[in-house]
Amino acid sequence: MGIQRLREYLELAEVRGQLSVADRSEYMKAMDGFKASAGDKEAKAEHLKTMRSIYKRNRSVHFNL
Repeated sequence: MGIQRLREYLELAEVRGQLSVADRSEYMKAMDGFKASAGDKEAKAEHLKTMRSIYKRNRSVHFNL
């Protein structure tokens, strides 16, 4: 799953209040880090991995786009 789709799912879950405080905080840090790591493929991959793990933990929550 790419960054755009992940961001859509996680932003929607955040707006709906479906993320725990810890997951929301971790997502915000990962997204900020992803944006700040322009040009650094390894750092971007690490932040993307973090966002994917948040998605996997919360995918049982029903997402409707």
